[in-house]
Amino acid sequence: MVALTKALNKITPKTILVVGDLLLDKYTFGATKRISPEAPVPVLLVNKEETKAGGAGNVALNLITLGMRVRLVGRVGDDAGGSMLLSLLASDGVDTSGVLEEKGFPTPTKMRLIAGSQQLLRVDREKSTPLSDEIERKIISSLPALTQGVDLIAISDYAKGFLSDSILRAVIDQATTLGIPCIVDPKATDFQKYAGCTVLKPNESETMRAAPHQSTLEKAAFELLNKVPMNVLMVTRSEAGISLFYPSGQSEHYPVIRKEVRDGTGAGDTVLAMLSAALASKLPLQEAVQLANIAAACCVEVVGCACISLKDVAAHLFDAYRSEKIWNAETLGTMLEALHFEKLLMIKIPEGAFSPDKLVKLSAIAREHPDRRVIACFEEEVQDRKLLELISSLEPLRVVVHGMKWTSERPLKSPNHMLINL
Repeated sequence: MVALTKALNKITPKTILVVGDLLLDKYTFGATKRISPEAPVPVLLVNKEETKAGGAGNVALNLITLGMRVRLVGRVGDDAGGSMLLSLLASDGVDTSGVLEEKGFPTPTKMRLIAGSQQLLRVDREKSTPLSDEIERKIISSLPALTQGVDLIAISDYAKGFLSDSILRAVIDQATTLGIPCIVDPKATDFQKYAGCTVLKPNESETMRAAPHQSTLEKAAFELLNKVPMNVLMVTRSEAGISLFYPSGQSEHYPVIRKEVRDGTGAGDTVLAMLSAALASKLPLQEAVQLANIAAACCVEVVGCACISLKDVAAHLFDAYRSEKIWNAETLGTMLEALHFEKLLMIKIPEGAFSPDKLVKLSAIAREHPDRRVIACFEEEVQDRKLLELISSLEPLRVVVHGMKWTSERPLKSPNHMLINL
């Protein structure tokens, strides 16, 4: 946990170019209490509607939420959906100067009907239309300017016709020329289109479709690595986590941190965004993958497309490692940096001030602050492990720290953190 929290703290604002298919996502939320008399289907009583950017637009918005600067390259139709999509993206700070309107192209739209947390139906309005020669030329000619000062390129392929072979080749080659990472979330079964990328990120079913004669994921992965030049094949495997396969024949597997799965919509976009932010910040791939895994776990807990922040990942890290309830000062210091926006209450226990009767007081103070994560902080190094385990077992407490010296020279860095004496 400490290593990942330190890695999270190293993610800093970078400039990322997102290239791909843009979609408009519409959500209709409601409740179902009866079956229609007209047909054996539920009647959805609508109580809320939302419109969001989807596809590469969702990747861009996730990156914005992670603190990145984002330039977006794609196309929309010259219709109401396209105008709304551009407005949604621009309002959240995405640079849409690389997004072009194409006459006659209908902006792809997905509408989801949701009862409670259950998706009932998805309605797609789209037409996979190849990019016009004129738009293709404009995009390719604009790449040198759009990639100026960029730290990483993320390609999001939703197979809606924007990512032609020529555009893919131009974008990947530009990344190679600039010496920056290029991550691709593919849709095509012919992975040769993405040759030369740094990381190719298909899911498991896409990997198997790309190597249809292989019987296992491992065999499929290494067949593809032998055929397609890339640094690493990163396969997302839903509840099985993420697997990395290398041209050398090595592989690594990272299990998912299990949380309640309410909706998987947009989880792949979240993984691509978190991976891009981490690699752009020069984190090792192994740490970036683990953080992407955690971001995905945060995403699936929310109904509909969710934009996951560094704060969400930090909080998830805090909660996911509940078994590690006894920390030292270094661990707490690292977590305080990551949990800058979380409401914390630290109860300071001066040296020699603790006695068994203080257990009741400690528990009472913790219960008085149900809106905060409560941490018991011993100033001294406590040698009695059983005592630490006893205190950490108190239900209101989240963590026990020992060896934490609080001085006037070490003030709290966040207004969301409270420190009180026992």
